[in-house]
Formats: sequence, C-alpha cells, structure tokens
Amino acid sequence: MLWLVIRASFGVVMLAIAGFGCGAWIANVLPTTCNRIERVGISLLGGLGIFSLTLFLIGQISFSQPIIVTTVGAAVLLSARPVWRALRNLKFAQMTTRDAFIPCLIVLIVLVLTAVAGIAEITGDWNQDAVAYHLLGPTVWLREGVIRPVLDNSHTAFPQIPETLFAVLLAVGGSRASDFSNWLTLGLLLLICAGFAMRMGLTASQGWWVAAIVATMPAVYAGSHNCFVDGVYAALILAAARIGFDAENIRGWAIFGVFCGLAMGTKYTGLLAVPALAIC
Repeated sequence: MLWLVIRASFGVVMLAIAGFGCGAWIANVLPTTCNRIERVGISLLGGLGIFSLTLFLIGQISFSQPIIVTTVGAAVLLSARPVWRALRNLKFAQMTTRDAFIPCLIVLIVLVLTAVAGIAEITGDWNQDAVAYHLLGPTVWLREGVIRPVLDNSHTAFPQIPETLFAVLLAVGGSRASDFSNWLTLGLLLLICAGFAMRMGLTASQGWWVAAIVATMPAVYAGSHNCFVDGVYAALILAAARIGFDAENIRGWAIFGVFCGLAMGTKYTGLLAVPALAIC
C-alpha cells in the first residue's frame, strides 16, 4: 500500500511540474490585476491543458509508456528555471491575512481529505462514470499504444484534456494516481475562485471564504473528485473569465482564447459556455 501511495504521489508531482513547465509563459501575459499566486495557479492550470494537448497530438502516432515518460521528462526539464523563479518570488501573504486563517484551514482540510480518499482504488460497474468514461479511454489508449477511439464506444472519443492527463498518471503513477490527482485540480479551482472574488472587490479573508464555501458545495465537490472532470472544466471557464474581463491587448485576448479552447477540450458543454464568455 505504501508503494502505491509513493508512486501515485510521484506521478502527480511529476505531472504538476511538467504542466508548470509548459505554462510558465502564461504568467507573463496575464492581466496586471492578477497577483503572483493567481499567476502561478492559472499558469499551472493552462500548462496542464497545453501539455495534455501536446501529448494528445503525439499520441496520434504513438502512445506507449516510453513516449509518455520521455515527454514528461522533457517538460520537467523545461520547468526547472520557471519553478525556481516562482518559488523564490511566491509570497502567500499576498492573498491571505490572519483573518483568512479559518477559511484557508477549511480549504486545506477539504484538500487533505480529497487526497487521502483518492488513494483508494476506483471500483464500480458501467454506472460509474470514472469506469465507463473518464478512465476507459486512457486505459484503451495505453493498451493499444496509440490514441484511437473504439468505433462502437463513443466514450473513448469524447473531449480529452483530462483524459490524456489520466493516461499519463496511469502510466507514471499507477492505478491510484488518477483519483489521487483530484486534490490538485480541486485546489486550482478553489484558488481561482478566491482570486476572482478578490478581483470583484472582496478582501483576502472574504475571498478565501468564497473558496471555502465553494469547496463545501456538494455539487461542486461531486464533480471534482473520483476522476470527474467538471471541477477542471469549471476552473478553466473561471480562468478564462478572469482573464477576459481584464484583457487589454491582443495577448490578453489570445490567452483568453487558449483557456476557452481548453474548456471545450474538457467538456463539450464548453461549446455553449465559450460564446457566453465572449459576449460578456
């Protein structure tokens, strides 16, 4: 059991570093109203999406474990300098105060419980989305060594941003890593919620209370663990809105478009959300 936890943790850490390496450049084109912690969170979220898309394109030719490990390794090497710079400049106090201790503690407890629960092996029948959909495609792709949908099963051909990441986690972190990774994606969603609330005029304490309330919403939490992708989708939509509302130049609009595209690559309902974001 200990080895399973160690391997799952290794897989999630490697994926996070690789994602940040692919998305570190995003921090330089975000609106000036974004603080440093928001920049790190949005860059990591966008980087995970870009890394997934890159590996998806590579997977059209080959999707073997050596190819996946090599791609992750290359992305990790790219992230060395950005990660060091981010850790050196990161000041958590910029988004927190002593008044925010309680809501931050609530968020931390939720994330810890999500991580601990995520170590359990996913079980169930075809009524379980993680089994019938979100992990089905990655399992088939890894087995076949190439990303190809099964012709009589549309669940292997749906939007693929989280599913490709699940495949990476299965290959690098083992069978427990996909569910274990949900604490990371849920944490990004809550970070973006807090930053968005502060941008709308709330104090740091009030912003983290927003994150705490969101973390305890049953519908939000149900879509953010057990290999569900709704939490990732919500994070991408909110990040796109956060960027789009403050975009002042072509670079800002371009990165807004990137997050809109990643949202559409996560759930097909993004086809409806993106026009609404563009109008707003």
